[in-house]
Amino acid sequence: MKKTKERGITLIALVITIIILLILAGVTLSIVFNGGIIDKSANAVEKYQYSQKEEGWLLNNIEQYLTKKDISASLYEKGWSIAKTDSGYLAADYENDKLYTLDGFGNIISEEELVYTDESLLKFDEDTGTITGIRGKWPENVVIPKTINNVLVTSFGEYAFYRCSGLTSITIPSSVTSIGEHAFENCSGLTSIIIPSSVTSIGENAFFHCSGLTSITIPSSVTSIGAKAFGDCSGLTSITVNKAKNSIAKSPWGARKATVTWTGE
Repeated sequence: MKKTKERGITLIALVITIIILLILAGVTLSIVFNGGIIDKSANAVEKYQYSQKEEGWLLNNIEQYLTKKDISASLYEKGWSIAKTDSGYLAADYENDKLYTLDGFGNIISEEELVYTDESLLKFDEDTGTITGIRGKWPENVVIPKTINNVLVTSFGEYAFYRCSGLTSITIPSSVTSIGEHAFENCSGLTSIIIPSSVTSIGENAFFHCSGLTSITIPSSVTSIGAKAFGDCSGLTSITVNKAKNSIAKSPWGARKATVTWTGE
């Protein structure tokens, strides 16, 4: 009878031990899988894969980020005419008839067809290749073609767009080498000007009283800027010049509120 009772106690103890072991095993599995080792490992793998994906973006952009002041210069090297914006750049690619919107790193965000202004609206001196004015109602956005009547456009004459107050943007092709005196004077609605790296000179008062301009980028090709070229441009706060500091005399050329950033060597 005593042995039978001892066996019963032993059996109960064994069952209790098995139950405890099962409970412990469940807890262990929960620790391992649910938010535990395996779960954390899975999260670590996922995060690693994500970081690898992000690393590709960083590697593509970190050099540009560290040298972002030189982005405009690299864009000019592509043969594009560019203008700086609050979030990046606008770039006119005349070779492919495209207008690109770029971020601050120079990556293309969007593109559209470059729509040229009707040649019949432009007054043009075929003997000199000079835009001398515009006919009829002034359009808001002007994209100058490289050629008019198969003649290369090389310059903007004096007072070419004088007092075109309705003009909001002007895109200049890479065939143009000079912007004449007073060419865009009193174009108070002008907010964007896309200048190519072919331009070598900007005349006196060329953009005088263009109060809508907030920033402008000058390519390294420019060797001279006339007095008060940006005079009375009350909204102009940033001028980026892709040349060595003070390599063009008399900055900021009448733009009293503007900070001039020299990005060349």
